[in-house]
Amino acid sequence: MFDAAGQLAGGAPPTFPEADAFVNELIAMDPGGETFRYPEKINGAPTWSGPDWINIERLASGIEHVQEAIYWVESVLNDVDQANSAP
Repeated sequence: MFDAAGQLAGGAPPTFPEADAFVNELIAMDPGGETFRYPEKINGAPTWSGPDWINIERLASGIEHVQEAIYWVESVLNDVDQANSAP
């Protein structure tokens, strides 16, 4: 998922298997990206047909792993920006 940013950095990116697994889990539950944003579809049908609960510990852990990956991408982009703005 983070290969392009690794190429910008001039090397192979680190792997973030936990972040990838969490994002893939969300995609599997909500491929259209609407379930967690809207309670109903345009036709009035509910968007969520899964369990009535969410494991908050799992959600928090997944978000922490994604945050780690995002911070890495941010640092790579900052390095690229600094390199491009140097005289």
